[in-house]
Amino acid sequence: MSAMVDSSSTALNNLPNLFRAGTHLVAVQSPITERRSLLEQFLSWTDAPLHFWSAGFKMLQQVEQHDNKLLLKPCGSDRIDDILQFVINHHFAGWFMVEGLLELDDTGELSAEQVAELTDTFYTLQQQPNLKIVLVDEYVQFPIELMALIPTLENPLPEGEGVNRLVSEFCIQHPDLAGEQRLLVRACLGLPHSEVQLVLSRLSVSCSSIVELAQSVLAHKVSKLKGRGLEFIAKPDVPAGGLDLLEAVLDRDCSLLSPHAAQYELSLPKGILLWGPPGTGKSLSAKHAALKMGVPLIAANWGSLRSPKPGQSEKNLNFLLQQCCINAPVVLFFDDFEKGFAGWSSDVDGGVESRLANKLLTWMQERIEPVYVVATCNRLEKLPPELIRRFDTIVFVDLPHAGARKEIFDLHLAKYFPAFRDPTHSPLSDREWRRLLKATHLCTPAEIALIVRKAAQEAFYQSRPGHCTLEDLLVQRSLMVPAMIREEEAILAIRNRASFARPAASPDTSQWAMPEQRLFQFDSDAAAS
Repeated sequence: MSAMVDSSSTALNNLPNLFRAGTHLVAVQSPITERRSLLEQFLSWTDAPLHFWSAGFKMLQQVEQHDNKLLLKPCGSDRIDDILQFVINHHFAGWFMVEGLLELDDTGELSAEQVAELTDTFYTLQQQPNLKIVLVDEYVQFPIELMALIPTLENPLPEGEGVNRLVSEFCIQHPDLAGEQRLLVRACLGLPHSEVQLVLSRLSVSCSSIVELAQSVLAHKVSKLKGRGLEFIAKPDVPAGGLDLLEAVLDRDCSLLSPHAAQYELSLPKGILLWGPPGTGKSLSAKHAALKMGVPLIAANWGSLRSPKPGQSEKNLNFLLQQCCINAPVVLFFDDFEKGFAGWSSDVDGGVESRLANKLLTWMQERIEPVYVVATCNRLEKLPPELIRRFDTIVFVDLPHAGARKEIFDLHLAKYFPAFRDPTHSPLSDREWRRLLKATHLCTPAEIALIVRKAAQEAFYQSRPGHCTLEDLLVQRSLMVPAMIREEEAILAIRNRASFARPAASPDTSQWAMPEQRLFQFDSDAAAS
């Protein structure tokens, strides 16, 4: 069962209205770091006594505030395992915040016993109008029978204005930290309210400027994201080459981020699906999409999102989507997308795969935030049709033709060899270039990059760093077997369906264009000569 948040009153500040309307049992989805801020918020909303219980201490405590300090006073020393039954049986009055009670079983759902207890609690509270209970957890996942009884509210992450206020208050208290606050605000986006305060306070001790502090906060956030199967990807070390039509698509989509586009009711497309053989530059293009837009790239590893812990997979996906929306505009990148949907239509894993897929499908259809989804796949037929329809554009990224290979070689050679940094004065003659391009006609961009890198390493080992000849490159080519030869049958199966998508590159009209040849005809003499 997917997590559901009551559509009519999702904001936390609707809690007092629900209580006044006769609802006495409410769930709140909130990060664990927000315990103190929730208690302070509840105190400001009620004149009745406020009590707190957590699954950690399992002790009932009364919440008070003196001199702007939050105090929790134990109500006795006894351990309380069944807090709901205890509160109801002792005829308490007031508000009770119960944290960590909604633990999922091995199937990723609440147990039948928990469902029965929550149902009984709901009906019993109808007879005790002075008793209000708030169930707080990081991720709330109710079965259908409880959704109508217990509304779920969300304690959202602070958005731009809220983070800006927190950062401004912090900078006023730390005037010694000079620099542009905007950088720090951007770094703090995606962190809960209290976590922003904790992190800024802790990290500022070892930082001498706003820029340094922003970098430390970003490192904290990246580390946190990796723990949930996510990461912010660094900028690519070289541009993508030979993909002019794909570049045009990305340029068009990037233009729609402009505020001017909004005046004409135009918005950023949902995303783009890059399809083709492995190693052809699909992942590199995703990095360039983020670079072009000037926004962060969040990479999601579908395998890391999955967890054997009940309910954790759904929690991780919820966290991912929340981070994307709060950090928007952002590029969300799924590599090898089809691997996440191998069992999407079966229940072999208890239906986890299906729930994740359906949640992602719904989010991609309904989101309004500027999140540009870039997904790569090798086998398009393994993706559910419902998902393919969520993408505005499908691009087939094929093997590079000769002109594209020349461009890719130029980009990578310039990285290691100064003599190649001006393509108009290349150390290789036209005849040598033709030999090299013919020898690499089955190579992917990734394999071309490997050939150049290996040649650079070998040149360094031979005490001639920064120098490269045609023979150096041909030797490295002869030492490798392209994937297009190793996996001929699988690659042909992919390429045979290329007509279902638009191409990533124009036909080769360069001076390096070669007569068409059989794709998998490999001239070993050309590679060695």
